Amino acid sequence: MVRLPDFQLRDLRHSCATRLSDKGEELVTVAEILGHTDIRMTKRYSHGMHERKRMALEKLVSNPPRQTPAKA
Repeated sequence: MVRLPDFQLRDLRHSCATRLSDKGEELVTVAEILGHTDIRMTKRYSHGMHERKRMALEKLVSNPPRQTPAKA
């Protein structure tokens, strides 16, 4: 039998929540799957959200909107 150091069953819940949120699944659905009644708990389990937010903000920097010239 292989033993994993510091492994707890809740670690699988973190992986599940993170992977689902990374795939774009809504937090409400993830909460239902994990059995959470409070969405704040689901947010704690969904670590991938931070990466998705960072990537979204980088899109603004790398592809800024074109500005229209001011009318005289």
